[in-house]
Amino acid sequence: MKKLITLSFLLMNCLFLQAQTYKEWVRKADSCYTAKNYELSVSYYEKAFKIEQKDNRDLYNAGCSASMAKRNKKAFKWLNLSIDNGYENMSHIKIDNDLKPLHSEKQWNKTIDKLQKKLDVIGANYDKVLEKQLAEIYTEDQEIRGEFMNVYRATKPDKKKIDSIGK
Repeated sequence: MKKLITLSFLLMNCLFLQAQTYKEWVRKADSCYTAKNYELSVSYYEKAFKIEQKDNRDLYNAGCSASMAKRNKKAFKWLNLSIDNGYENMSHIKIDNDLKPLHSEKQWNKTIDKLQKKLDVIGANYDKVLEKQLAEIYTEDQEIRGEFMNVYRATKPDKKKIDSIGK
């Protein structure tokens, strides 16, 4: 009987040591994303989201990972949850290279419309002309940065291209 209790105690301790927190799963998912192991990133996000689904940034990043892993249904699910949990950056979602594979899907326009409706409610009293100008500035700035990062992250960064983008 004593051996059984000891074995049970050891087993319980091992299980608790194996348990991961939400943030640990997200860190692993982010690391896999950075290493371009999108499929593994998606699996870690799935484990994190079994614990909670509240952080719109994590949900958005998970949507990007799923998109890159060609898991479109899951990408849209997470992007929509991100919007439900406070994501508001229309300019970014439209130019994010990770999400470009989703643009040809019917669900893409539904997701964009959902975000736009949310923004319309939030921005009912905003200066529309100024808002449009700022969105255009942001989009132009981020497109250039995105182009730079694609060249910079290449296996062999092309110094001439980097200099050209800088100019």
